[in-house]
Amino acid sequence: MTVLTALMMASLLPAQEKFPDEDHVWRRFNAGTWIKSRVTIEIGGSSMEKFQKLTLKEKTDDSYLVEETNATEGEEPNPNATRTSNPVHGGVEKVTAAGKEHACTMWSSKGKNDGGPLESTYWYPEKGKNPVRIKFKAAWAEGEMLAVSMDEKVKVADRTLSCVKMEGKIRGQGGEGTIVLWISHELPSSQARLELVLKNEGGEVKIRFEALEIHEQK
Repeated sequence: MTVLTALMMASLLPAQEKFPDEDHVWRRFNAGTWIKSRVTIEIGGSSMEKFQKLTLKEKTDDSYLVEETNATEGEEPNPNATRTSNPVHGGVEKVTAAGKEHACTMWSSKGKNDGGPLESTYWYPEKGKNPVRIKFKAAWAEGEMLAVSMDEKVKVADRTLSCVKMEGKIRGQGGEGTIVLWISHELPSSQARLELVLKNEGGEVKIRFEALEIHEQK
């Protein structure tokens, strides 16, 4: 096959549908937007507190870059950047979640950071801004969550948001356990709160994320 023939054939293929920027949890914001969360870690009766900051650093036509820092108060943060592809259409599927059957569109994306490759698939109901099912896989863990409530009130800074509450399982290098997530399309990253419980040979680890503050770059 000649190069010219290959190019002509490629031009006849339908373009992959992409997730609209105006509905995306990061791409709808300008670079410089960030969200800060308190992270509480409990191990064997003792606890420690850190602060996570996620900042949108860059948007291109086909991807976006988010920088993550985690540090205790006064500690020098060590940034880790994740570049993620724009989600592409993956088909349609019915999902039963929160006591109701939803006709959903599947959207998938791939990313990469210092920890390795990342893959995520989201099931969005018709006219819905938040997914009702999430499946993810990374080098360190994989899991799946399903919506159990479509309207849970969560306070973030001076705002009370209507969130989708999701529950699921996670397994990976840190052990196996449960994950509970509250998400809102109004927030950068969408994460309002997250509770993770992991069990391994060393015992039980509890990790809790609570969004505290957001900055929307104008």
